[in-house]
Amino acid sequence: MKSSEASIKANHESDHNRFHHPKMASNLPASVLKIGSWERISTHEGDLIAKCYCAKQKLVWEVLEGALKSKIEIQWYDILAIRAIFRDDEPGLLAIELNQPPLFFGEINLQPRNFTAWQSASDFTGGQAPFCRRHYIKFPPGTLDKLYEMLLQCDPRLFMLSQKPFPSLESPYFYSNIYGGTGISFDFNGCRPEFPPHVQHLHIMDSNSPLLGRCIIFFVLHVFQHFPGLQFCFLLMSRDN
Repeated sequence: MKSSEASIKANHESDHNRFHHPKMASNLPASVLKIGSWERISTHEGDLIAKCYCAKQKLVWEVLEGALKSKIEIQWYDILAIRAIFRDDEPGLLAIELNQPPLFFGEINLQPRNFTAWQSASDFTGGQAPFCRRHYIKFPPGTLDKLYEMLLQCDPRLFMLSQKPFPSLESPYFYSNIYGGTGISFDFNGCRPEFPPHVQHLHIMDSNSPLLGRCIIFFVLHVFQHFPGLQFCFLLMSRDN
């Protein structure tokens, strides 16, 4: 079994001194990407690609959506915690915890043979990436170790984070304590909240919605979690209307 931390710890100092940041992105096919309840499983080559840009200091999850691609961009400085697990002949798992929601982009449909062009886009994860701070991405056996080692060599801060516990925060959700240490906590006792049918269709969870709207829906879900009777009353009122 490979140790995902011990070998990197032993070689980090000497490797960092002679390591040169590659200018081009390092591409790595992935098999599964999971953010909250949203999951994308790769069924064909090119369906799901993880990219590491050392020079630009960002990670990218690139997803093929029909004929065009969508992508999630994560700046390294937004990473709060990072962990990797890889063993011989077994899939590798990379987990990251974010300080704020990532950016979303969609491919522009250009003429063939042109370079890929991107434009800013809305969330394509069903509201999960703007809501959930933890990303889990699985790789085929024998591929993650090199990417992870390169990440930690490129950025001393990421190496430092790799030595700390994962996750770093109790709540897996953004804005879990929007009013500070004494505010309302929306941690749902560590469980993913169940969205009532009459709440699921609301567009408050869209990444372009105001922060106040998200806070309201988090509060409603928190109340439903701890007071199921109120959810029943809400459903009755919605049915009457």
